[in-house]
Amino acid sequence: MYNKCINLHTMSTELKTKKRLNITINESTWLELKKEIPRMQRSFFIDKALRAYLVNKKKNEIKEALVKEALENQDQDVEVANEWFEADQESWNQIY
Repeated sequence: MYNKCINLHTMSTELKTKKRLNITINESTWLELKKEIPRMQRSFFIDKALRAYLVNKKKNEIKEALVKEALENQDQDVEVANEWFEADQESWNQIY
């Protein structure tokens, strides 16, 4: 496996500062990047790709936490739903 070192610039939208990073990627990834993304746009592309990955990762973490919470509280949720169902039935019975 061949590795190629490239420089990565990231831009903080708050401070507009850049950080220079030295990263290692697979040769095949480097060749694809070189082929698809013009030289002066690679840092922007990599920054954008990393941001998209991190946003997606955070969304997945939130989704997993919500599912976990829902599963942990499902018995309580059913109990509350049943209590409200009984209250709704009483109200409807009074109306009709």
